[in-house]
Amino acid sequence: MNEKYILELDIGGTNPRIAMIQIKGDNNFKILKISEAKSNSNLIIPIINNFLEECGQSGWTTNTAIISVAGPIENNCCYNPTHAKFPIIDTEIIKNTYLSNILVINDFAAIGYAISVIKNPDIDKRFKKITPNVKFNLNGPRAIIGPGTGLGISYLTNSNNQYFVHESEGGHATFYLNSKYDLLLEFIKKKNNYAQIEMENLVSGNAIKDITEFLISNPNNNFELIQNNKSIKKNINDIEILDIIKNETLSNTNSIDAAKYISENIENNYNANLAMNLFITFLGSAAQNLALHANSTGGLFIGGGIAPKNLHLFETGNFQKSFYNNSNSNICKLLNKIPIYVILDYDITFYGCAIIGINKFNDLIK
Repeated sequence: MNEKYILELDIGGTNPRIAMIQIKGDNNFKILKISEAKSNSNLIIPIINNFLEECGQSGWTTNTAIISVAGPIENNCCYNPTHAKFPIIDTEIIKNTYLSNILVINDFAAIGYAISVIKNPDIDKRFKKITPNVKFNLNGPRAIIGPGTGLGISYLTNSNNQYFVHESEGGHATFYLNSKYDLLLEFIKKKNNYAQIEMENLVSGNAIKDITEFLISNPNNNFELIQNNKSIKKNINDIEILDIIKNETLSNTNSIDAAKYISENIENNYNANLAMNLFITFLGSAAQNLALHANSTGGLFIGGGIAPKNLHLFETGNFQKSFYNNSNSNICKLLNKIPIYVILDYDITFYGCAIIGINKFNDLIK
Protein backbone atom coordinates (compact mmCIF):
# COMPACT_ATOMS: atom_id res chain seq x y z
CA MET A 1 0.00 0.00 0.00
CA ASN A 2 1.25 3.51 -0.86
CA GLU A 3 1.95 5.61 2.18
CA LYS A 4 -0.76 8.15 2.95
CA TYR A 5 -0.55 11.31 5.01
CA ILE A 6 -2.99 13.85 6.47
CA LEU A 7 -2.23 17.44 7.41
CA GLU A 8 -3.90 18.50 10.65
CA LEU A 9 -4.39 21.86 12.31
CA ASP A 10 -5.46 22.45 15.91
CA ILE A 11 -6.62 26.05 16.25
CA GLY A 12 -7.65 26.58 19.84
CA GLY A 13 -7.15 29.48 22.17
CA THR A 14 -3.36 29.75 22.23
CA ASN A 15 -0.95 29.13 19.38
CA PRO A 16 -2.17 27.24 16.29
CA ARG A 17 -0.56 23.78 16.12
CA ILE A 18 -0.05 21.89 12.88
CA ALA A 19 0.91 18.25 12.37
CA MET A 20 1.65 15.71 9.65
CA ILE A 21 0.10 12.29 10.25
CA GLN A 22 1.05 9.01 8.57
CA ILE A 23 -1.88 6.65 8.07
CA LYS A 24 -1.03 3.04 8.82
CA GLY A 25 -4.57 1.59 8.82
CA ASP A 26 -7.98 2.11 10.40
CA ASN A 27 -7.46 3.89 13.73
CA ASN A 28 -3.74 3.26 13.23
CA PHE A 29 -1.57 6.28 12.55
CA LYS A 30 1.63 8.02 13.55
CA ILE A 31 2.37 11.68 14.24
CA LEU A 32 5.47 12.48 12.19
CA LYS A 33 5.92 16.19 12.85
CA ILE A 34 4.28 18.88 14.97
CA SER A 35 4.93 22.60 14.69
CA GLU A 36 3.51 25.57 16.56
CA ALA A 37 2.73 28.86 14.86
CA LYS A 38 3.25 32.16 16.60
CA SER A 39 0.29 33.41 18.60
CA ASN A 40 0.16 36.63 16.56
CA SER A 41 -0.32 34.76 13.26
CA ASN A 42 -3.22 36.35 11.39
CA LEU A 43 -3.28 34.26 8.21
CA ILE A 44 -3.78 30.53 7.89
CA ILE A 45 -2.57 30.04 4.30
CA PRO A 46 1.13 30.80 5.00
CA ILE A 47 1.04 28.48 8.03
CA ILE A 48 -0.20 25.62 5.83
CA ASN A 49 2.09 26.28 2.87
CA ASN A 50 5.23 26.67 4.99
CA PHE A 51 4.51 23.45 6.85
CA LEU A 52 3.74 21.53 3.65
CA GLU A 53 7.05 22.72 2.21
CA GLU A 54 8.94 21.56 5.32
CA CYS A 55 7.26 18.16 5.26
CA GLY A 56 7.82 17.79 1.53
CA GLN A 57 11.57 17.79 2.17
CA SER A 58 11.06 14.53 4.07
CA GLY A 59 8.84 13.06 1.35
CA TRP A 60 5.62 13.60 3.31
CA THR A 61 3.04 15.06 0.93
CA THR A 62 -0.72 15.14 1.09
CA ASN A 63 -3.81 16.63 -0.53
CA THR A 64 -5.95 16.30 2.59
CA ALA A 65 -6.32 18.37 5.76
CA ILE A 66 -8.48 18.17 8.87
CA ILE A 67 -8.78 21.47 10.70
CA SER A 68 -10.10 21.56 14.27
CA VAL A 69 -11.03 24.99 15.54
CA ALA A 70 -12.67 26.50 18.61
CA GLY A 71 -15.88 28.02 17.33
CA PRO A 72 -19.14 27.23 15.52
CA ILE A 73 -18.83 25.33 12.23
CA GLU A 74 -21.05 26.26 9.29
CA ASN A 75 -20.84 24.81 5.76
CA ASN A 76 -17.38 23.38 6.44
CA CYS A 77 -16.12 26.80 7.54
CA CYS A 78 -15.55 28.65 10.80
CA TYR A 79 -16.12 32.28 9.94
CA ASN A 80 -15.71 33.55 13.49
CA PRO A 81 -13.26 31.42 15.49
CA THR A 82 -13.56 31.99 19.20
CA HIS A 83 -9.93 33.02 19.66
CA ALA A 84 -8.06 32.90 16.32
CA LYS A 85 -7.54 36.06 14.30
CA PHE A 86 -8.42 34.50 10.95
CA PRO A 87 -11.55 32.82 9.50
CA ILE A 88 -11.29 29.19 8.35
CA ILE A 89 -12.82 29.00 4.85
CA ASP A 90 -12.39 25.69 3.04
CA THR A 91 -12.63 27.09 -0.50
CA GLU A 92 -9.95 29.72 0.19
CA ILE A 93 -7.58 27.08 1.53
CA ILE A 94 -8.15 24.81 -1.47
CA LYS A 95 -7.64 27.75 -3.84
CA ASN A 96 -4.33 28.85 -2.30
CA THR A 97 -2.65 25.57 -1.29
CA TYR A 98 -1.96 22.10 -2.71
CA LEU A 99 -4.82 20.71 -0.65
CA SER A 100 -8.01 19.44 -2.32
CA ASN A 101 -9.79 17.69 0.57
CA ILE A 102 -10.65 19.86 3.60
CA LEU A 103 -12.75 19.06 6.63
CA VAL A 104 -13.32 21.71 9.32
CA ILE A 105 -14.55 20.44 12.69
CA ASN A 106 -15.01 21.80 16.19
CA ASP A 107 -11.89 21.30 18.32
CA PHE A 108 -13.71 19.38 21.04
CA ALA A 109 -15.50 17.26 18.45
CA ALA A 110 -12.00 16.23 17.38
CA ILE A 111 -11.22 15.15 20.94
CA GLY A 112 -14.56 13.35 20.92
CA TYR A 113 -13.53 11.24 17.93
CA ALA A 114 -10.38 10.21 19.78
CA ILE A 115 -12.40 9.31 22.88
CA SER A 116 -14.92 7.38 20.76
CA VAL A 117 -12.49 4.54 20.01
CA ILE A 118 -11.09 4.17 23.53
CA LYS A 119 -11.97 0.69 24.80
CA ASN A 120 -10.85 1.08 28.40
CA PRO A 121 -9.46 4.41 29.68
CA ASP A 122 -8.68 2.72 33.01
CA ILE A 123 -5.61 1.10 31.45
CA ASP A 124 -4.77 3.74 28.83
CA LYS A 125 -1.75 5.79 29.87
CA ARG A 126 -3.09 8.85 28.06
CA PHE A 127 -5.64 9.24 30.87
CA LYS A 128 -5.46 9.65 34.63
CA LYS A 129 -8.47 8.33 36.53
CA ILE A 130 -9.21 10.49 39.56
CA THR A 131 -12.14 8.39 40.80
CA PRO A 132 -10.43 5.00 41.30
CA ASN A 133 -13.42 3.37 43.00
CA VAL A 134 -15.95 4.17 40.27
CA LYS A 135 -16.57 1.39 37.76
CA PHE A 136 -16.11 2.11 34.05
CA ASN A 137 -19.19 1.57 31.84
CA LEU A 138 -17.98 0.44 28.41
CA ASN A 139 -21.03 1.61 26.45
CA GLY A 140 -22.24 4.50 28.59
CA PRO A 141 -22.47 8.06 27.23
CA ARG A 142 -19.26 10.05 27.50
CA ALA A 143 -18.67 13.75 28.03
CA ILE A 144 -15.65 16.01 27.57
CA ILE A 145 -14.96 19.37 29.20
CA GLY A 146 -11.71 21.26 28.78
CA PRO A 147 -10.58 24.55 30.27
CA GLY A 148 -7.81 26.16 28.25
CA THR A 149 -7.77 29.73 27.01
CA GLY A 150 -11.55 29.24 26.80
CA LEU A 151 -13.81 26.31 27.71
CA GLY A 152 -14.52 23.45 25.30
CA ILE A 153 -17.33 20.91 25.62
CA SER A 154 -18.56 17.91 23.63
CA TYR A 155 -20.33 14.64 24.35
CA LEU A 156 -20.77 11.16 22.88
CA THR A 157 -23.79 8.88 22.68
CA ASN A 158 -23.72 5.15 22.00
CA SER A 159 -25.95 3.21 19.62
CA ASN A 160 -25.35 -0.46 18.78
CA ASN A 161 -21.87 -0.31 20.33
CA GLN A 162 -20.85 2.65 18.18
CA TYR A 163 -20.19 6.11 19.56
CA PHE A 164 -21.49 9.23 17.86
CA VAL A 165 -19.81 12.57 18.55
CA HIS A 166 -21.82 15.74 19.22
CA GLU A 167 -20.05 19.07 19.17
CA SER A 168 -21.17 21.79 21.53
CA GLU A 169 -20.82 25.47 22.33
CA GLY A 170 -21.79 24.73 25.94
CA GLY A 171 -18.82 26.70 27.25
CA HIS A 172 -20.79 29.82 26.35
CA ALA A 173 -23.88 28.81 28.32
CA THR A 174 -24.76 31.08 31.22
CA PHE A 175 -23.61 30.03 34.65
CA TYR A 176 -25.51 30.43 37.93
CA LEU A 177 -23.66 30.98 41.21
CA ASN A 178 -25.05 31.94 44.59
CA SER A 179 -24.94 35.50 45.82
CA LYS A 180 -21.64 35.25 47.69
CA TYR A 181 -19.90 35.49 44.31
CA ASP A 182 -21.78 38.62 43.16
CA LEU A 183 -18.84 41.01 43.57
CA LEU A 184 -16.55 38.67 41.64
CA LEU A 185 -19.06 38.36 38.80
CA GLU A 186 -19.58 42.11 38.61
CA PHE A 187 -15.81 42.65 38.50
CA ILE A 188 -15.39 40.20 35.60
CA LYS A 189 -18.36 41.66 33.70
CA LYS A 190 -17.14 45.24 34.10
CA LYS A 191 -13.51 44.48 33.30
CA ASN A 192 -14.34 42.63 30.09
CA ASN A 193 -17.52 44.49 29.14
CA TYR A 194 -19.55 41.26 29.29
CA ALA A 195 -23.34 41.45 29.14
CA GLN A 196 -23.61 38.24 31.16
CA ILE A 197 -21.37 35.61 32.70
CA GLU A 198 -20.76 32.46 30.66
CA MET A 199 -19.19 29.24 31.91
CA GLU A 200 -15.85 30.00 30.30
CA ASN A 201 -15.72 33.39 32.03
CA LEU A 202 -15.17 31.43 35.25
CA VAL A 203 -13.65 28.20 33.94
CA SER A 204 -10.69 28.97 31.67
CA GLY A 205 -7.19 30.38 31.62
CA ASN A 206 -8.62 33.85 31.12
CA ALA A 207 -10.86 33.27 34.14
CA ILE A 208 -7.88 32.36 36.32
CA LYS A 209 -6.35 35.75 35.54
CA ASP A 210 -9.59 37.63 36.19
CA ILE A 211 -10.27 35.80 39.46
CA THR A 212 -6.72 36.48 40.68
CA GLU A 213 -6.91 40.15 39.75
CA PHE A 214 -10.23 40.46 41.62
CA LEU A 215 -8.80 38.85 44.77
CA ILE A 216 -5.75 41.13 44.76
CA SER A 217 -7.84 44.23 44.04
CA ASN A 218 -10.39 43.32 46.73
CA PRO A 219 -8.42 42.11 49.74
CA ASN A 220 -11.51 42.27 51.98
CA ASN A 221 -13.38 39.66 49.96
CA ASN A 222 -15.30 37.00 51.84
CA PHE A 223 -13.47 34.04 50.34
CA GLU A 224 -11.15 31.83 52.33
CA LEU A 225 -8.81 29.07 51.32
CA ILE A 226 -11.22 26.19 50.90
CA GLN A 227 -8.30 23.82 51.06
CA ASN A 228 -6.20 24.90 54.03
CA ASN A 229 -2.63 25.23 52.84
CA LYS A 230 -0.18 26.18 55.56
CA SER A 231 2.78 25.79 53.22
CA ILE A 232 2.22 29.06 51.32
CA LYS A 233 5.59 30.78 51.46
CA LYS A 234 4.57 34.21 50.13
CA ASN A 235 7.69 34.28 47.96
CA ILE A 236 5.83 36.18 45.25
CA ASN A 237 3.99 39.41 45.98
CA ASP A 238 0.67 40.49 44.49
CA ILE A 239 2.14 43.41 42.53
CA GLU A 240 4.36 41.02 40.56
CA ILE A 241 1.36 38.93 39.56
CA LEU A 242 -0.67 41.99 38.56
CA ASP A 243 2.20 43.18 36.36
CA ILE A 244 2.34 39.79 34.62
CA ILE A 245 -1.41 39.85 33.99
CA LYS A 246 -1.20 43.42 32.67
CA ASN A 247 1.73 42.69 30.35
CA GLU A 248 -0.01 39.67 28.84
CA THR A 249 -3.24 41.63 28.38
CA LEU A 250 -1.28 44.28 26.48
CA SER A 251 0.20 41.48 24.30
CA ASN A 252 3.72 42.58 25.06
CA THR A 253 6.44 40.66 23.24
CA ASN A 254 7.75 37.72 25.28
CA SER A 255 5.10 38.26 27.94
CA ILE A 256 4.67 35.49 30.50
CA ASP A 257 1.59 33.21 30.33
CA ALA A 258 -0.19 34.68 33.36
CA ALA A 259 -2.61 31.80 34.01
CA LYS A 260 0.23 29.29 33.86
CA TYR A 261 2.34 31.46 36.18
CA ILE A 262 -0.50 31.70 38.70
CA SER A 263 -1.15 27.94 38.66
CA GLU A 264 2.55 27.19 39.13
CA ASN A 265 2.85 29.44 42.16
CA ILE A 266 0.00 28.40 44.41
CA GLU A 267 2.49 27.64 47.17
CA ASN A 268 4.17 31.03 46.78
CA ASN A 269 1.22 33.42 46.87
CA TYR A 270 -2.00 33.34 48.88
CA ASN A 271 -4.19 34.88 46.16
CA ALA A 272 -2.81 32.57 43.48
CA ASN A 273 -3.71 29.64 45.73
CA LEU A 274 -7.18 30.97 46.44
CA ALA A 275 -7.80 31.78 42.75
CA MET A 276 -6.93 28.24 41.67
CA ASN A 277 -9.15 26.79 44.39
CA LEU A 278 -12.05 28.95 43.22
CA PHE A 279 -11.36 28.04 39.58
CA ILE A 280 -11.33 24.32 40.38
CA THR A 281 -14.55 24.71 42.37
CA PHE A 282 -16.27 26.41 39.42
CA LEU A 283 -14.95 23.69 37.10
CA GLY A 284 -16.45 21.03 39.37
CA SER A 285 -19.87 22.71 39.12
CA ALA A 286 -19.62 23.08 35.33
CA ALA A 287 -18.53 19.43 35.04
CA GLN A 288 -21.52 18.31 37.13
CA ASN A 289 -23.88 20.20 34.81
CA LEU A 290 -22.36 18.54 31.76
CA ALA A 291 -22.29 15.07 33.32
CA LEU A 292 -25.98 15.34 34.18
CA HIS A 293 -26.93 16.63 30.74
CA ALA A 294 -25.04 13.79 29.07
CA ASN A 295 -25.71 11.13 31.74
CA SER A 296 -22.05 10.30 31.17
CA THR A 297 -21.74 6.94 32.93
CA GLY A 298 -19.15 6.06 30.28
CA GLY A 299 -16.85 8.73 31.68
CA LEU A 300 -16.35 12.43 32.14
CA PHE A 301 -13.08 13.42 30.46
CA ILE A 302 -11.28 16.64 31.40
CA GLY A 303 -9.14 18.03 28.59
CA GLY A 304 -7.36 21.29 27.84
CA GLY A 305 -3.94 22.43 28.91
CA ILE A 306 -4.65 23.34 32.53
CA ALA A 307 -5.88 20.07 34.06
CA PRO A 308 -2.88 17.76 33.45
CA LYS A 309 -0.52 20.35 34.93
CA ASN A 310 -2.59 20.61 38.12
CA LEU A 311 -3.56 17.01 38.82
CA HIS A 312 -3.23 17.46 42.58
CA LEU A 313 -6.12 19.92 42.54
CA PHE A 314 -8.36 17.24 41.02
CA GLU A 315 -7.20 14.45 43.29
CA THR A 316 -7.15 16.26 46.64
CA GLY A 317 -8.68 19.68 46.01
CA ASN A 318 -12.16 21.06 45.63
CA PHE A 319 -13.07 19.67 42.21
CA GLN A 320 -14.66 16.47 43.47
CA LYS A 321 -16.32 18.22 46.41
CA SER A 322 -17.96 20.62 43.97
CA PHE A 323 -18.74 17.91 41.38
CA TYR A 324 -20.63 15.76 43.90
CA ASN A 325 -22.40 18.66 45.64
CA ASN A 326 -26.10 18.19 44.91
CA SER A 327 -29.07 18.39 47.28
CA ASN A 328 -30.97 15.61 45.48
CA SER A 329 -29.92 12.22 46.89
CA ASN A 330 -30.92 10.39 43.69
CA ILE A 331 -28.76 12.71 41.61
CA CYS A 332 -25.86 12.17 44.02
CA LYS A 333 -26.20 8.42 43.43
CA LEU A 334 -26.00 9.02 39.67
CA LEU A 335 -22.96 11.29 40.00
CA ASN A 336 -21.21 8.61 42.04
CA LYS A 337 -21.52 6.24 39.05
CA ILE A 338 -19.60 8.57 36.74
CA PRO A 339 -15.86 7.88 36.39
CA ILE A 340 -13.72 10.98 35.89
CA TYR A 341 -10.53 11.09 33.84
CA VAL A 342 -7.98 13.80 33.13
CA ILE A 343 -6.61 13.67 29.58
CA LEU A 344 -2.83 13.69 29.89
CA ASP A 345 -1.90 13.66 26.19
CA TYR A 346 -2.18 17.14 24.67
CA ASP A 347 -1.97 15.64 21.17
CA ILE A 348 -5.32 13.89 21.53
CA THR A 349 -6.91 16.41 19.15
CA PHE A 350 -4.62 15.15 16.39
CA TYR A 351 -5.67 11.55 17.11
CA GLY A 352 -9.31 12.52 16.68
CA CYS A 353 -8.59 14.41 13.47
CA ALA A 354 -6.82 11.36 12.09
CA ILE A 355 -9.76 9.10 12.88
CA ILE A 356 -12.35 11.30 11.19
CA GLY A 357 -9.97 12.00 8.30
CA ILE A 358 -9.41 8.32 7.60
CA ASN A 359 -13.14 7.61 7.79
CA LYS A 360 -14.09 10.46 5.45
CA PHE A 361 -11.23 10.73 2.96
CA ASN A 362 -9.41 7.38 2.93
CA ASP A 363 -10.06 6.71 -0.78
CA LEU A 364 -9.29 10.33 -1.77
CA ILE A 365 -5.99 10.81 0.04
CA LYS A 366 -3.00 11.11 -2.28
